[in-house]
Amino acid sequence: MDAYEESSGFNYVWVLGSVGAVLIGLGFLLVVANNWNALPDLGKLGLLIGSLVGALTTSQLIRDKTHYTSLALLYTSALIFGSGLFLIVDAYSVSMEPSTQIYIWVLGVLALSAYRKDLILFLFAHFLTFFFMVIGFDQWLFFHAVPLIALLFTGSYFVFSKPVVPYFSLLIGLEFIFYTLNYANLDTFYIVWILFAIGMGLFYIKHDWRPKAFKVIGMLTVGVTGFALSFSELWQSIEFFGDGQVISIGFSIAFAVYLLYLLTKKQIIPLIIVGALILRYYFDTLYDFLPRALFFVLGGVIILAIGVVIERLSKE
Repeated sequence: MDAYEESSGFNYVWVLGSVGAVLIGLGFLLVVANNWNALPDLGKLGLLIGSLVGALTTSQLIRDKTHYTSLALLYTSALIFGSGLFLIVDAYSVSMEPSTQIYIWVLGVLALSAYRKDLILFLFAHFLTFFFMVIGFDQWLFFHAVPLIALLFTGSYFVFSKPVVPYFSLLIGLEFIFYTLNYANLDTFYIVWILFAIGMGLFYIKHDWRPKAFKVIGMLTVGVTGFALSFSELWQSIEFFGDGQVISIGFSIAFAVYLLYLLTKKQIIPLIIVGALILRYYFDTLYDFLPRALFFVLGGVIILAIGVVIERLSKE
């Protein structure tokens, strides 16, 4: 009970403030962008800097009086900083890749989140980091990504105590590993197996920092990669396995047995993965043989049955 944290409930003022911040940020971007060419260069820079400083200063001044309005202005300043960065790069024809601009934006958002200890901004930094790696991981590679991921995990461990934060940080870490392996031109088969092993490590290695997050993300990683390994096409890339049919079926059976073993420990995620495997083989095997109506009816029955079992486990 000492570790129990009472929920503050649904806060309408925070929601309204956050929506207002998004609308102001988007409106600012649209207004400035539509009149961008009519402004002199110094005017463009002054407008953006003035708006950013004004939002930050006002947010700080009213921090103790109207907390949620202060947060709304803080979120607005984060949006102004990002949109202003893109506009300045365009106005002065700066040679900077979009991924680098997002990277700078992430650093600014992280600085704001650390200064105000704001969880929403910290999670928003994870969101931006995801897109940064999607569109520009191969540029500067580890010089960009490694320090950024280190900052995210440092913030998750030392600054933000909410249980939800490590989930996002772990997903970003897995994304980084995936893109690193892909950048090294490893065969997809080996990438999947490496991620499968990492998922097992996250699930089984014991430690004291947010073990539930590690177990959930680990099992999800094992589930996604194990599901991918049930397809023979993935095994065909290795000449030793031939067409991959026999080995993929053998792996699927062994994987299903392992998941069923986990079900005895009252874990729901393995049941979802088993259900996905059942549907995968159902669609793959019977789609061309059963009448369409019967095919979909049986598929619906299987899905409903899986849902019933999940609900019972959840209640237990």
